[in-house]
Amino acid sequence: MEVIAENFLHELISRSLIQVAETFFDKILTCRIHDLLRDLAVQKAMEVNLFDIYDPRVNLVTPFRHRHAIHTQTQRYLSLDLSKLKIAKLTNLRHLITRYEVPLQVDRLRTLKYIRCDQWKHTDASRLVNLQELGMEHIMKSYSLKSIGSLKTLITLLLVCSYGETFPPLEPLSSCENLQRLWLSGGIEKLANLNNLPKSITVLVLQSTRSTGLEEDPMPILGKFPNLRHLELSRAYKGKKITCNSNSFSQLETLRLVNLGNLESWHLHTTAMSVLKSLSIFRCPKLQKIPERMEHIAVLDGNQSKLVYYYLFPH
Repeated sequence: MEVIAENFLHELISRSLIQVAETFFDKILTCRIHDLLRDLAVQKAMEVNLFDIYDPRVNLVTPFRHRHAIHTQTQRYLSLDLSKLKIAKLTNLRHLITRYEVPLQVDRLRTLKYIRCDQWKHTDASRLVNLQELGMEHIMKSYSLKSIGSLKTLITLLLVCSYGETFPPLEPLSSCENLQRLWLSGGIEKLANLNNLPKSITVLVLQSTRSTGLEEDPMPILGKFPNLRHLELSRAYKGKKITCNSNSFSQLETLRLVNLGNLESWHLHTTAMSVLKSLSIFRCPKLQKIPERMEHIAVLDGNQSKLVYYYLFPH
């Protein structure tokens, strides 16, 4: 059903009835629609019991709706007896997106965001046999990611450390053989940890703080990922030089280098990144020159210290 719905979404976008507002590389995150079209959609959804928008002024939940949207006063909603029933005993629940603590005994979940790591510790991950997307926050070095390795159907994974924290060993992620999109926000202590990431990854974001960025160049390891198409490094590296070896990044289409404040030089082998289509460099003030073979097709923003964009089109 999700595949059919996504096809409908793309059809509505192509007809300009829906505008894409935010993407995560190849994945649509949010959309905009005209207010009149939204009113019509809400009205029709109510008529067929598709979803309910929680109104804290009424403080009631309409039963037998497929979807509940709670935009404000979530704690008040969770205090309702019925809500403890849309969550603890909703055996058909597929997608749960919340930052509040709720019972997690639903086996058919496909999406679970944004659960706290200390709550995840008490979850039997082996029962989540259908989970495709997981977002976990407040991760600390003392925690273990071992249970994530049992999620064989996982496609998208977002892991966020507490501020200034580093990740525990990433080795369990190597068991997620179907993982395609991975976002790691936090410190990675050892470069070798990147070797534990599954080679099935097509989208990778490494995001860190200035104090927890990698000391060693991650590009030689990341360049060996055979399916990687989109890569972003944001404060993830504290070094002065990056090197892309021969035949590395053979499938990479998009590269974003963000807030690499110490980066001064970039060596790119002539056979590396052979299919790159888009390159964005943001707040890398010490990087004064890009590889020579890209210069003739580079479009440079006038304020290099603030924002630099390059768009590359393969010959």
